[in-house]
Amino acid sequence: MRKAAALRRLPVCLDRNLDCAVLEELPDKTIILGVLDLSTPEIEPLDTVAARIRRALVYRKPEDIIVTPDCGLKYLPRDAAFGKMKAVVEGAGIVRMELAAQ
Repeated sequence: MRKAAALRRLPVCLDRNLDCAVLEELPDKTIILGVLDLSTPEIEPLDTVAARIRRALVYRKPEDIIVTPDCGLKYLPRDAAFGKMKAVVEGAGIVRMELAAQ
């Protein structure tokens, strides 16, 4: 039997007040960054999504981060799920423009 491959990607949810300093201790991992609160159908403001991404960027390079909603969108009404996904895309776009301007 083959040994399982080492986990290379680590999911992290930032919809709460996670101390992002822990990301610094995982230099060889790609961070799958969940930036939405899926316990509510309320759509996050773009600045909230962007702020959650920026929190991780203090400790990791942009190329080490994959921005995702987190799991659980299937339990939300379709319009709420679509709005939340749109917020992820647009919030990430804000941060990309900021990084490009640096």
